This record gives sequence, structure tokens and C-alpha cells, in this order.
Amino acid sequence: MGTVKEILLNMINSNKQVMMYNALIDEEQAIKQVKFNPYTIKSVENPSERLQLIAVQRDPEAIRYITNPTEKAQLEAVQRHPKSIRYITSPSKKIQLATIQKDPSAIQYIVNPLEQVQMEVVRKNPYIIKHIANPSEKVQMLAIKKIPYVIRYIDHPTEKVQLEAIKKNPSVIQHIENPSDKTQMAAIKQEADAIRYIKEPTEKVQMEVIKKNPYLITYIKNPSEMVQMEVIERSPYLISEIPIPCETIQMMAIEKNPYAIIDIQNPTEMVQVMAVQKVPYTIKYIANPSEKVQMEAIQQNPYLISEISNLCEEAQLMAIQKKPELILQIDNPSEKIQSEVIRKLYKEELTIDFSQDINEKINRLIKSLNEVEETYENRMLNLTTDNEQEWMENWRQSQRQEILDNFKEEVELKMAESGSEMQIEDLNEVVTQDVLTEATSNDGTKDTQIEIPTSIKETVQDHIIEAPSNESIKDVEIETSGSRTLIGDITEDNGAVSISNLRIKDATTGKIEQLQSNGIDLSNQSSETIKKLLSGQKVETTSINGISNLIGLNKTPLGWGLTVSKQLYGMAEASAEI
Repeated sequence: MGTVKEILLNMINSNKQVMMYNALIDEEQAIKQVKFNPYTIKSVENPSERLQLIAVQRDPEAIRYITNPTEKAQLEAVQRHPKSIRYITSPSKKIQLATIQKDPSAIQYIVNPLEQVQMEVVRKNPYIIKHIANPSEKVQMLAIKKIPYVIRYIDHPTEKVQLEAIKKNPSVIQHIENPSDKTQMAAIKQEADAIRYIKEPTEKVQMEVIKKNPYLITYIKNPSEMVQMEVIERSPYLISEIPIPCETIQMMAIEKNPYAIIDIQNPTEMVQVMAVQKVPYTIKYIANPSEKVQMEAIQQNPYLISEISNLCEEAQLMAIQKKPELILQIDNPSEKIQSEVIRKLYKEELTIDFSQDINEKINRLIKSLNEVEETYENRMLNLTTDNEQEWMENWRQSQRQEILDNFKEEVELKMAESGSEMQIEDLNEVVTQDVLTEATSNDGTKDTQIEIPTSIKETVQDHIIEAPSNESIKDVEIETSGSRTLIGDITEDNGAVSISNLRIKDATTGKIEQLQSNGIDLSNQSSETIKKLLSGQKVETTSINGISNLIGLNKTPLGWGLTVSKQLYGMAEASAEI
């Protein structure tokens, strides 16, 4: 037996061996359990590295149940399954790099990844920056240098980064929320069209864009007044692209070009007046012009009553005071208008019973007077001596007086007979019943006869007397009625007269436009018929094939055309020939 000390040492050594044996038995048991179910490692206190490796090899996500896993175990886990880095607290640089080498997108599972790791990821794939929370400016720059478009994935990019992206591609400004003033300016200087992507451009940026291309005003939602003025200065028609322009801007556009009124929605009265003062015809493009605007237009050109849809009575009155014959263009004129027309013609007040339908007779009166004037003007062109011209002037006055007297007798008789029907010869026949003659000779007298034409062929005979055979006389005014004149080219061949290239001249607009007859023969129609047609009435004519039709004159996209019944003609031929 040994000493007590020796005995005690033997006992201690014996216990260690037992504990070691027991620990060995426990490790082997744990291994068996972890191999069967890796997640059982969570019940093992301070598992060995060997046990940790066995667990993560079986299932990398088992690392979530290991407290303070060794670097070797971490490496094993991320290499097998990179996303398992989400369960590793504060992974080392080595572990982070190993993870993104295996799967760059796994950086999204790293809390506060190292800048070097961020750079490595973006270098591989710039789009991965969308998985990096708060990337450094250096990382942002690296990404957008490779692909500017990825700036859309960067929250609050720095101005330096914004400018770098714009430098590469100006259109990426659409992906920058609240770009700086400097960024906006850089974008539109490089490409003005980039303004369409800027939600709230500064006034300075707007002005820069308009100077480059005023048509880009379309993409500026709320342009400042200064910007609007710059646009109008460059192109007044662009006022149509300005939402609710103020009166100052409207007037500026009209000052530049009165026809800009076409593009102004709801122009103010002052703007309307300004437009018609400059170009009266612009009233055609004003919806529901005020009385003041109408009066301004009529003051300058009474024929414009045909272009005003809501013609007020005061404007009607002004028009017929200037040109009584314009009553023909007024639908259902009031008693006041009719009275004024009669007063202008007679230079006195006539007592007329307006309870009767007097409007038709007034229209007939005006048409008859117009025919006298037209005949007078046409015949005066061919008279050379003072005696002939004096005789023609006397004829004119006598014809006018006869027509006026007949009308006065008709309406007064109408009243005297209390509404009984009057059978008075149509005033329209007055002009065609007269033969104008004057006697003069070498000793002071000679017989001269002036005939009133009955058809437009007869109307143009005088124009071709001195013209060489087979040669055309261009632009002859054949007939006139109201504001319209029929124009054509006249050719004589062995006594046969033909008229071609028919056109209509509109005194209201000054335009001369083609008339397409489309098979409707106008050559043998009476002057009266042609004048009615020009004045807007429907007349009965005979076509080339002998069929009678009710026709009218209408405006067409190509100029003027003839209407048969309800079918519009005038689109077939480029010119009409008679």
C-alpha cells in the first residue's frame, strides 16, 4: 500500500479516465443523433467542431442552432448554402466573400456587408445593388458606370452619382426621385427631350428647354408665365399646348398671329376683339362671339355675317345698313331688320303690315336690284363712248326705280286688300325684258342695240368677238350674285363657244376655288338660274343626259361642288368643262 497521497492521486486519475470515457460515450451518442437529425445539435451544449461540421454538412441551415459556430463550420455552411449566412452573426470578411463568390445575391442576407464585399458583388453584377441596403457612394458609382439604369434601385443617390448616371444616359432621370437642380439642367442640356421625365422642373430648366425646342412645352405641366411668354414668342400656335393661358399670354399670341385664336379655348372678349380688329375673318373661328365682337367684325366687313352662327340683331342691323342686300343671308330677319332694309332702299319710311309674310318679297326685291347692278356693271365694261355710258346710267336708274315702285305698289296693295292674294309679275323678270338702244351717227346719230343675255353662253359672247379662233380668254367673270362670282375660261372654235375651268370667287374670303360640275350642264342655263345658284338657292336644271334635277351649290373639301337631291357631287374631276 502506498501513502495517502498516492492513494488520492490514483483515485483522481481514475475519475478523469471515467469522465473522459463518459464524454467519449456522449460525443458518439450525439453524433449518431445529429446524423439522424441535424437539428438535434441545438440540445448539445458547446458542441465540438466535429459535431458542428457533421450537422451543417447534413443541413447547412442547422447552423442557426449552433451558438458561436466555428469559422470552419460557418465556411462549410455558406459554401453548401450561401443563404445560410443569414443565421451567422457578424460573419467575418472571409465568410462574406465566400458567400458572395458562391451566390452574389446572398449579399442581401448580410447585415452591413463590408464595402469590399459590396464592390465585389457589383463588379460581378451591377443589378445586385438593389439587394444592398445603403450602398456606399463608391459602390453606387461603380454600379451606374457599368449600367446607368440601375440608379432606379438606389435610394437617395448622391448628386455626384446622379450626375454620373445622367452623363451616361439623360433619360435615367425618370428614375431619380426629386433630382437636384444641377441634375435636371445636366439632363436637358444633354437631351432637351428629357424634360418629359422631370415631374417638377425648375423655371430655369423650363426656359432652357423652350429655347432648345418650344414644342417641348407639351411635357411641361405647369409652365411659369415667363416660360409661356417664351413659347408664344417663338410660335404663337403653341398656345394650344398651354393649359388655361392667362389673358396676357392670349393677347401676346394674337399680336403675333391673329389666327392663333383657333387654338385658344375660351378666349376672353378682349382677346376676341383684338383678333377681329387685326383680321376680321377670324370671327369664323370664335365659338359664340359676344355682341361687341360681332359688331367689330361687321364694322370692318359686313359680309362676315355668314360666318357668325349666333348673329345678334344689332350685328344684323349694322350689316344691312352697310349692305341692304345682305338680308338674303339672314334667316328669319326681324321686323326691325326688314324695316331698316326698306328705309335704306327708299330713303323714307314705308307703312307695311309686317303681320303678313313680307320677307320673301323683300328677298325678291333685293335679288332684282342686284341683277340690275350686275347687268349694269357687266355692260359698262363693253361701252366706250360717253353717250353709251350715259344711256346705260339712265337705264340703271329707271330699272331700279321701276323695281322699287313695283314693290311699294305690291306691299301697299297687299294692305289695302286686307290679305287678298296679289298676282303681280315676278320682279325677277324685269331685267330680262328690256332692250337698251341709243341713236347716234356720223352727223350725230347712229343706232346701237344692247341685248340682255338669257344664258351664260350669251353672256360671254362679247368676250370672244375679238379673240383669235381656238384661243382661250382666261378668268372671265361670267355671273355674279351677292358675294360670289362664277369665273371661267372661254374658247371660240368656228363659231362654237365653250366654257371650261369653272371656279367660284368668294368676296367674303377673297378665295378662288374650283367648281366641279360632275356632268351637270350649266352652259344653257339662264343668267337668272346661275345667279340664284350663286346666291345659295336651289334651282331646277337639266343634266347632259336630259334629266331634270334640283341642284344647289355647296362647299366641298376640294372647293365647290353641285348638290343633286341629297347627294354631294364635286369630288370626281379636278376641273369642270362646259
